[in-house]
Amino acid sequence: HHLIAYASPKYAGWQLILGSFTFKKFNDRDVDATSYRALYTNGGFYFAFGQVFIADEQTARGEDEERNAATLSYSWDRLSLVATVEQNDVATGTLNDFTTYAAGGRFKFNDNWSTAVTYADKNHHDEELDNSAVIGQVRRHFGDQAYLFAETGQYDNSPSNYSVGVNLKF
Repeated sequence: HHLIAYASPKYAGWQLILGSFTFKKFNDRDVDATSYRALYTNGGFYFAFGQVFIADEQTARGEDEERNAATLSYSWDRLSLVATVEQNDVATGTLNDFTTYAAGGRFKFNDNWSTAVTYADKNHHDEELDNSAVIGQVRRHFGDQAYLFAETGQYDNSPSNYSVGVNLKF
């Protein structure tokens, strides 16, 4: 596996990230996938969009695939809101043939506690695979480098889940 990436310097709030990936060393391709992502930040405002292009030799149906995503968010002092869309231009009927929309927010009560809630809707080409969820989380922060969390995902068409954990940053 090989990855080559370039992140441009930021200019007027914009940054461009380019990537080239090789998944299999022993096929006759030097590049199996390429990607780009454009990012814009201005104060609490954030916007990003990008695409990944996967070569036909790497996909289940032997057709090129394109994956598209965009995110928009705004953060105030204690509240952050975000919306994301992901759309996959892939062979009809494959597991990756879906569009997902999500919107969520995080509220920071104080330096020690925050909570978040997200709604996500997955619209699959095969309607039996459609799903939506509400995801909730509570965090107990210990500075900027560590927090404990408890979360749940309540799904319409698959089993709901619950988890607790620790997140450490190094």
